[in-house]
Amino acid sequence: MLLFLDTSDNKKALVELDGERLEMESGLGSGHPVKFRFKSELRGRGAFRRRSEFASQNVLLAIEKLLKKRGVKLSDLTEIRVKTGPGSFTGLKIGVTIANALGYLLGIPVNGREISARSIIEPEYGRLMTND
Repeated sequence: MLLFLDTSDNKKALVELDGERLEMESGLGSGHPVKFRFKSELRGRGAFRRRSEFASQNVLLAIEKLLKKRGVKLSDLTEIRVKTGPGSFTGLKIGVTIANALGYLLGIPVNGREISARSIIEPEYGRLMTND
C-alpha cells in the first residue's frame, strides 16, 4: 500500500493512500482552522476542521484519518513517496521528516530508497522565486 505526502506548500498539503486523497488547506492566518477534505468531499460536503496555522502540521492526523477510513493499519504500508521540493522550507522539512521516520520505523522504502540511520531522503529547497 502506497502513502504519498505533499507538504511543499505552506498553505496546502496532500496525503494520499493508494489513490484516496485527503487535502488540507490552512486558514487565512494564525488561529484559523485547517480544512480537511477527502477527494469525494471537495465540493464542500463533509469537510472537517482543526485549528492550526499550517496544513503541513496536520499530516500525521490526516494519515491516521485515511488509515481509519480504509480500515488498514500503519503496518500495511509497503512504500512511501514524498515530494522533496521545491517548496516551503518548513512544509518540506515536515513532510520529509515524517516520511523518513515512518520508512525507518516500518522498514519500507521512501522514494524508492531504503531508509537507515545513514541514508535518508532530503528536501530540495531550490531557488527563491522573485517577481522580477
